[in-house]
Amino acid sequence: MSVVLEPVDVSRCQAERSEGSFMIFGPRKKTRCNKIPVYIVTENIPRDSTGVRGCMSLCETCVGIMKATLGEDYASLQHILR
Repeated sequence: MSVVLEPVDVSRCQAERSEGSFMIFGPRKKTRCNKIPVYIVTENIPRDSTGVRGCMSLCETCVGIMKATLGEDYASLQHILR
């Protein structure tokens, strides 16, 4: 099984959020954050046996949400140099 990862986008935050009520049946529309990313975030521990660790660009706000949701040690952060 091969893992296909989306490349990091340093021009726009890659976080997505689901819109709508939790009472909606079926899939909810996902909207991508439109802020400029500040960090490249890399998972510290691979999620499966492939050993692949995902990474993505995130803005300051989305990094805060990630830390609050997944914990401070979930991923390592690297500043995007501009």
